[in-house]
Amino acid sequence: MFGRQLISFLSLSGFRPKSDLDRKVWRSHFRLFIDRAIAILILANLSLVVFDFIYLKNRHLYIRIDDYRQQISNTPQRQYLQLVDNLQIILEQEGLNSPQVDPILSEIRQSSIEILIKQPPFRVQDSHGTLAVINNRLREHLNTDDLETAINTFWSRAYFTDNGWENSLRFFNINLRHLFTLYEPQLSYDIIKGVEAYRPSQSYLMIVADLKAILEYEGLESPQVEPLLQQLQQLSTEMIDRSYIPQIDNTLGLITHIKYRMVEHIHSGDPSTTNHLTPTLKFLYSMRVLSILAPEVIWVDQSSREAFSTFWSLDNFSQKGWETELDFFDSQIASLMRQMYFRHLGINGEFIDRFWLVDFPWVIVFWLIFLVELSFIRRRHPQLGLWPCIRMIWYDLFLLIGVIRLIRIIPVIIHLERAKLPNMATLRAQIKLKVIASFGNELIQVVVNQSISQLKATVSSGKLRKMIFKSQQKSMSITKPESPSQVKVISQQLLKVTACHVLPEIQQDLEAYLHYQVSQSVKQSGIYRRLQKIPVIRKLPEQVSDNLVKRIAALISQQPLKSYYASQNKQPDPIAQELQQRLVNRFLDVLRSELKNNETIQEVEYILIDFLDQAKINNVESAPPDPDTPALKPAHFPDEFD
Repeated sequence: MFGRQLISFLSLSGFRPKSDLDRKVWRSHFRLFIDRAIAILILANLSLVVFDFIYLKNRHLYIRIDDYRQQISNTPQRQYLQLVDNLQIILEQEGLNSPQVDPILSEIRQSSIEILIKQPPFRVQDSHGTLAVINNRLREHLNTDDLETAINTFWSRAYFTDNGWENSLRFFNINLRHLFTLYEPQLSYDIIKGVEAYRPSQSYLMIVADLKAILEYEGLESPQVEPLLQQLQQLSTEMIDRSYIPQIDNTLGLITHIKYRMVEHIHSGDPSTTNHLTPTLKFLYSMRVLSILAPEVIWVDQSSREAFSTFWSLDNFSQKGWETELDFFDSQIASLMRQMYFRHLGINGEFIDRFWLVDFPWVIVFWLIFLVELSFIRRRHPQLGLWPCIRMIWYDLFLLIGVIRLIRIIPVIIHLERAKLPNMATLRAQIKLKVIASFGNELIQVVVNQSISQLKATVSSGKLRKMIFKSQQKSMSITKPESPSQVKVISQQLLKVTACHVLPEIQQDLEAYLHYQVSQSVKQSGIYRRLQKIPVIRKLPEQVSDNLVKRIAALISQQPLKSYYASQNKQPDPIAQELQQRLVNRFLDVLRSELKNNETIQEVEYILIDFLDQAKINNVESAPPDPDTPALKPAHFPDEFD
């Protein structure tokens, strides 16, 4: 129905096909377009299903990407801090009486209300996030319960005049500034999986950020440093000793990783900590391999609690520098703590998974596509019932159910094949060709190997000897002139090839060989040496040898050719044929008599058997694979082939 309406609309618009053939082609292209649109839609849904399936396993990667994106982005928090920095610059240069102070204070108040009350851009907006901490600290500092009142009071000329703008901005920079840019590892998709950032680790990182802010503005001499270090030591011990429940199943491995990193950082400079290692392990440790593969072997005797206590101490910060230590913590420890998460349970006791909310609109679309396709099939095949029509598109049923979603790969493959995305015809043809070629190669190996085995059995059983020693009468009956055999025809063909093609082609090589042999023989004779002393006839032996060699070579290579053509052009000579037959028979008789020697025939049989065994091995194992066909495994043959 939809296709007909679309055709009618296009016809009214001037796109009407001119003939029935054009209309069929147009409908074919339109159907292909619809199939491709449906295939892409189903593929997009499968991609979403796969993303949901692997989301928690790859969440740490998304955290790193999101953290980097936030660092390079000009977020509302950074814009807000830029306003505060502009205010501080004006106050430092012109003082509180500058006419630019009031406009900037007014803008800061409006921006503070916007990002702290009306539209907070913070990821976590409950009582455990940085937004709540900022609001609480600001209300406590102004001693009021109303946040808007605290904002308007703090960012006012009167407050700056009464308390001093230096003290006011100092409070902001030490207690609030770092919280605006503190990263909160809460992603948008976390709500679908019932995941939130692990609160103890976030509190830990917030205290570290407070410590860093105090050290930047007041240094190690600040009285607030020691209490914060003690608090971090206590939190580290609690983090190590805490019993982790399955709802934070990824945390235990991260805690173990954190402990090994901290222990290595504290004790790596002490050579005595690796005395228990063998020389091989010490070498691996020096190459930084053992720390990755088996850190427990290195630090088995070291306490992670003591390592954290040593790290969060004034002595350590004084000796190694608090900047260096906090840089190590940010790069090696904080990145792991941000990956910790807590996953909520539903009322059924299972982990929360709200993917069905995301998948529900897709399922509705799939139902519509299924019903439309089913109606087309019913209209095209009215003689079929409902269930036969459904069986024709059985693969689409996997799109209509909300369980075992990964099985949707079946309809995806079928729809992509039907939509020719990509066109798999060439690939299928190549696959078939490879399979057939591989099977044919294996079959040839089997046939050749079996033939060799049968020939080997023939030689071993003595049948070859019987064939050689068959009766002379039988041989003579086969080779009678009046009944020419195939052997005679073959021999004549071999004679023709040898006389007409082989010998003329090797004439030059034959001359070279004969010339060398004759020259060597002549040079060894005494007459040649005496003739070399006579100047006039010094070259006579060489000329004689050259003429002799050319005559012999021509006789060997050209005379058989002339004789063959002469024999073909004249009448058969019965006397010559009889002499030829007598020569052949005599040759065979002498050959049989010589082969009747047991030692000779046995040696020949042994040589043939070894040759066949080697041919069989080469055929099965040593044959080079065809580069155009898949690699073949050596064929395994049954025992009767051996």
